Amino acid sequence: MVQEAEDLGNPVEGVRSAAEKIIKNDINFSSLNFIASDKDMLYALRCAKEQTEYYTLYYLERPGEGFELKRLSKETSQLIMTKLAHGEKAILIASEPMSDELSWIPISNGYLMVVGPDLGIQEVKVI
Repeated sequence: MVQEAEDLGNPVEGVRSAAEKIIKNDINFSSLNFIASDKDMLYALRCAKEQTEYYTLYYLERPGEGFELKRLSKETSQLIMTKLAHGEKAILIASEPMSDELSWIPISNGYLMVVGPDLGIQEVKVI
C-alpha cells in the first residue's frame, strides 16, 4: 500500500489501488486494517474480508475540555488528562473502544478514515 501511495502520489488513491489489486488477484487475507501517519495526516483503514465483527476500528473525537475517559490504564489516563489540561483536542483511533464512553464510532468496513491537521475527518470508501 505504501508503494502504491508513493507511485500514485496520493495516499488515498494508493490505498484504494492496492486494496483493489489484492482483491482482484484473489490474494488471501483476513483483514487489511491499519493505522498510519505521515507528517500531517492520519489514515485508518478498516477492510475485513471475514470475521467483520472481530476486525474492527473505532474512533472518538475528544474535545479540548470537559471530557473524561474511564477504564484506561494509569499511564494512558495521565497522558490524556495532561493533554486536556492544555485544552488540546484529539481524535483517538483503536481496534476496539478503549473506554466506557458511548461516543466511540465504528469505522465502516471498506472505508479509509483520513484525519487532517485541523482534526477534520473524512471517510472514503476504498472497496
